[in-house]
Amino acid sequence: MKLKEILELSRWKEHVFYVVPLSLLGVILGANETNTGIDFRVIWLVSANIMANAFAFMFNDIEDAADDAKDKNKKQRNPISAGRISRKEGIQATKAVLALSVLFYSLCGILPLLTGTSILILSHLYSWKSLRLKSIPVVDIVSHVLMLGTLLVYSGFTVYSSHLSAIWLIGMAVALFSTYGQLYNQYRDYENDKEAGLNNTASLLNETVLKRLMNSAAVIGGITLVIAVWEGYFPHWLFVPLTFGAIASFYIKPNKFMGISTSDKTASAQLQTLIPLNIVVFSWFLYEVIRNF
Repeated sequence: MKLKEILELSRWKEHVFYVVPLSLLGVILGANETNTGIDFRVIWLVSANIMANAFAFMFNDIEDAADDAKDKNKKQRNPISAGRISRKEGIQATKAVLALSVLFYSLCGILPLLTGTSILILSHLYSWKSLRLKSIPVVDIVSHVLMLGTLLVYSGFTVYSSHLSAIWLIGMAVALFSTYGQLYNQYRDYENDKEAGLNNTASLLNETVLKRLMNSAAVIGGITLVIAVWEGYFPHWLFVPLTFGAIASFYIKPNKFMGISTSDKTASAQLQTLIPLNIVVFSWFLYEVIRNF
């Protein structure tokens, strides 16, 4: 097996920096909701979610390899299209990642296994050419929001609690911000997708409406998050690491250490938000671990 090429196929740099904090956020909220100390299951849960997202990206590149080979830029990014790894090797590696993800979810309990399995099924159907959820208007947004956003938080939460209604505000906020991200991607690729005849949500709208929906999702997501803070979901001392993270985001360029090249200012700004997100969640997680030690 070509380990370097398999890691490249997993596109881990594109998802691990949001998968980990969202997973830990769910774990913290679940443990606090039931007054349960965080235990070793957090390791399996985070590993499972990383593997699940790696599966999503790997399977997507396998399914899109033939199409990506026709585009000069996409061809080089996709290791299968570029010939750095064969389709057979890619499929074998993807199956192994899938199996590991299921195993890690099963070590967390039945509810995390069910939630995680939902992520894996959506990830498969999202790119599978026989169905391809990403080419079905509205469904493309909903499936993307669930598998790469809300379900990551819920999978961590269900390790310790089954009362999902207890964090509906958090789930809504994550869903809205994830909706913004997906709508932005479609807005950015609007002309290319239109020329390619891709039937996604953007294909039903003009660019002006799409941009309004995108911005509305971000604004409503922000309002929802503020309400969640007001309702006491987060301890007030988190404003300290949040402030530190906001300052750090001015000096650290995530696109460089993530290996993602972008000249798009909006895309760069989105990457910048990962810095305070990680600092806040990791600070809270460390506090909870020490508090319950």
